[in-house]
Amino acid sequence: MLSNFRENNLDMPLFSVPADLPKYRVAEALRPHLIEFLLNGNFSIGDRFLSDREVMEATGRSRETIRRALSLLQQEGWIERRGGVGTFVGPRLVMAKQQRQNAPSNPNADKVASFDATTSPDHRNERQLLRLAAVVGSVGSMPLANWFVAPFLHGIDSAAIEEHLSLELLGSHMIRSDELSERLRRHRPDVLVCFGPPLAHATVIGQAQRERIPCIAASVRVPELEIPNVYEDSIEAAARAVRYLFEKGHRRIGFVQAAVTNHGWWVFDRQEGYRRGTIECGMTYDTGLTLWLSNEPNEESARMLEAFIADKHPTALIFGGGQSAANMQWLTTSRKIRVPDDLSVIAFDPDPRNEARMGGVRVTTIELPLHEIGRTVAAMARSLAEGRSVAAATALPCHMIEGNSVKVLKREFN
Repeated sequence: MLSNFRENNLDMPLFSVPADLPKYRVAEALRPHLIEFLLNGNFSIGDRFLSDREVMEATGRSRETIRRALSLLQQEGWIERRGGVGTFVGPRLVMAKQQRQNAPSNPNADKVASFDATTSPDHRNERQLLRLAAVVGSVGSMPLANWFVAPFLHGIDSAAIEEHLSLELLGSHMIRSDELSERLRRHRPDVLVCFGPPLAHATVIGQAQRERIPCIAASVRVPELEIPNVYEDSIEAAARAVRYLFEKGHRRIGFVQAAVTNHGWWVFDRQEGYRRGTIECGMTYDTGLTLWLSNEPNEESARMLEAFIADKHPTALIFGGGQSAANMQWLTTSRKIRVPDDLSVIAFDPDPRNEARMGGVRVTTIELPLHEIGRTVAAMARSLAEGRSVAAATALPCHMIEGNSVKVLKREFN
């Protein structure tokens, strides 16, 4: 209680703050008031300082906010917090008082700004550094620097200067959820972004929400999470692939997707785009031209794909992801199918292994807007940190990169 604190510290000023503390980033706004209280009070190193509860009662703010504010002071050496014991005055107070004594003619010597460059007039209009932490999901067992993760991180990094942010890699979805949660608790970033399979990130997202850390989900459409979501427009991308093949004379266009674990809405979005594109081109949508492979890429799946091609006679296939496209390697290596002479191909995802899978042919690819997703996340994180509203869902267009895997058919089909 503040009354108890005053009884033990009768020569100390009463701690108080203005009534107009901001709604957001309260801990940062409270920090200079706590420093001023230290400077104006009769404190020495090691003296007991205000407890969390005392600051809560003086400000009317939550324990979480007060702990964040006191944590900032501890990082800068103003106080020391000892678990189960209390909060005590740290060594920086002596340095600050010595600086004040050495500059008695300075009219600003009694101001906190003298000891804090970030609040000085020259820096008052600068944005505060935003700490954005990322949890990423790589593709299978591939390293974090793969084609999926690297462009996203580069996108954030390219916007770091203009958004004044630092990027911290909290971990990947391969790390145990309890370890990720502990890292989040220790680092406590301003904003958390989860990139990749959402179910693998559910625990850390839940913890961040409990601690009121704004969250963003990136790359995968996850409407069920009800957090700001930035992802690729897979529906339009698949429809565009159908239109592209149609313009090249193809009328029997198949769609192949691997229905394996950790897949989300994007799997069905790509299939839905294929359906829409077929109808838009005036063709009859035939569910028999869609193949769902239940296995990971292996010889069994490759035999299923081979039987599908032999039975349905497609002139072109759209592969909905790298796992489904990987099955082509068994067929092209054995020369059972030649791309594009026997079969034209468009594949989602710029996986560098696709060329080898298609027999050395440069594949026409639906490239995900991973770099743009990263830049959008950076801007969105800044808005969230500053208390501004952001769109609940942001779908970014994919890019089509033409290769040599699509053959122009001379014969027109009815």
